[in-house]
Amino acid sequence: MKLENRVAVVAGGGQQPGETTGNGRAICLKFAEAGATVAVIDRELSFAEDTVRLIEDAGGRALAIAADVTSEPACESAVAQVVEAFGQIDILYNNVG
Repeated sequence: MKLENRVAVVAGGGQQPGETTGNGRAICLKFAEAGATVAVIDRELSFAEDTVRLIEDAGGRALAIAADVTSEPACESAVAQVVEAFGQIDILYNNVG
């Protein structure tokens, strides 16, 4: 696994309900498939939680965080939550805007 022992943070990693997989969710699943632990950030916690469930169901490790990444305090809080949970951040991926 190429990303084993790495922590990826994906902004916009949740997904609105629908039949197709959006880019944010898809990149979360690919990071997890490659062995990364994934922090899924989305404005809607339930959307992030849905992505986390998919990762965990496949045997991966993930964390859902609700945050509006256009807000600096929200970003700082999200980073703090990831570092508290996993001790590091190795990859940042922004799927917002």
